[in-house]
This record gives sequence, C-alpha cells and structure tokens, in this order.
Amino acid sequence: MKSIAHKLWAGMMLLVVVVLVLLWSFQIVFLEDFYTKQRVGEVRNRAKALVQDFYTLDGEDFRDALEGLAYDYNCSIEILDRRGGVLYSSGPGMHMPMMAHHYQRGGLLKEIMSGREVTLPVTHPRFGSSYMVIGIPIEKDAEVSGAFLINMPLAPVQDTAAILKKQLVYITAILLVAALGLSFLLSRSFIRPILEITGVTGSMAAGDFGAG
Repeated sequence: MKSIAHKLWAGMMLLVVVVLVLLWSFQIVFLEDFYTKQRVGEVRNRAKALVQDFYTLDGEDFRDALEGLAYDYNCSIEILDRRGGVLYSSGPGMHMPMMAHHYQRGGLLKEIMSGREVTLPVTHPRFGSSYMVIGIPIEKDAEVSGAFLINMPLAPVQDTAAILKKQLVYITAILLVAALGLSFLLSRSFIRPILEITGVTGSMAAGDFGAG
C-alpha cells in the first residue's frame, strides 16, 4: 500500500513540476520579448492616433498630446518634414543612439517617407542602453509629408521583467513547499480508506466476521 501512496504522491509532484516548468519557460524565455512587444505596441498605437490628428488638432492641443505621450512612456519625440527638418522635438533627441546602428538616420527617414512604418532596436554607442525607435509616416492628401519619430528607452521594460522573474523565484519556492505538504496529505487521505478496507478484508478472511 505504501507503493500506491508513493506513486500518488509522485504523480501529484510531477504535475506541479510540469506546471512550474511551463511557467518558467514562458516567464524567462518569452516574458521580456512579450512585454517589449506589448509596450512598443501601446506607444505605436498612441503615436498613430496622434498622426491622424496632425492636421486637425489645434497646435497647443497637439503639443499637449505629444508631451503626454512623452511623459507616459518616458520617450523622446521628433516630427520631421520631408527634408528631415525638425518641426517639433521633445526630449534628448534621437541622433546619439542612432549612430550605434548600421541604419543611419537618413536611411530611416527615407524608408518612412516611402510610406512604411519602422520599428528599429538601437543601442547607445557609449553606455550600451537599449532603445526602440518607432517611425510613422505623416500623410496628407494620400502623400507622405513628414515623419513621426519616437525614441523609446527599453530599460524600464527590462527592469520590470527582472522584477517579475525575481518574484517567480519566490512563487516557485512557495508552490513547491505547498505542493509537498498538500500532496502528502492527499496521498494519506486517499490511502487510509484502502488500508482500512484491506484490514477488514484480512480479518474476515481469517474468520473474524465481526470485523468492520
């Protein structure tokens, strides 16, 4: 009967281990990538909404919306005309991290002016900080008239992912301890009736029909 209890306990522990492995796989392998894509997607959607209002919103309202985007996501924003002239700039600018990547600013602007959205990871040449450059074409009368550039630091994303991973270590330890105790109690509660039935059956086989 002890072997049944051990198998039941081992089965429960195996289930817990499989769940933890899946959880760690998603959190460690995919967490940062997923979180980065989610964050970049939010910024891109906000920026695209602003681009659509570029020629309709009042100048002051538009600047307030741009500053709100820059504040909410701690990013820098530039609006350029077709020649690359700066129409609006907020934050430290984009030229420093761009120099660390083979894709120069002129090439980026050219691609945006062709009507394509651009999402480009870059690295600061001196400090190694990671950024995501998002470029969105500004269109008027079905023609691209400018570019909306966002320089988004990824450090907050990486820091958040690191915190979540650290939390996962504690969660794993708590789950393992809880699973050990719970599986032990469950295996004992399942096996106790079987042991009682076996004991009664043995007594009746020995001639003690009053057992049970």
